[in-house]
Amino acid sequence: MNIGIKYCGGCNPHYDRTSVLNKIKRLFKDDKFEYAKENKFYEIIIIIDGCSRACADHSSLKCKEKIFIKSESDYQNAADLISKYKNIE
Repeated sequence: MNIGIKYCGGCNPHYDRTSVLNKIKRLFKDDKFEYAKENKFYEIIIIIDGCSRACADHSSLKCKEKIFIKSESDYQNAADLISKYKNIE
C-alpha cells in the first residue's frame, strides 16, 4: 500500500513527530511510505501535526483516507485505522 506523509511546518512541536512515524513504519514495514505529492493518489495519507493547532495544509492532497496525528497519544489510533483500512481492501 502507498502511504503519503504530510508534516506541518514544525514551529511548535509538542512531541517527536519523526519517532511516531518511525513506529508506524516499523509496524507496517511491507507498505511504501513517502512524502505526499500533490499529483499522486494514495490509499492513505498521514497528516502529522506537532500540536493541536493542526495547521498542515492537506487540502490539495488526494487519497481514500486521511489519518491525523496531533500528539504522541494518536499513534495507536493511527495504527488501528491503517490496520482496519488494510483489512477492508
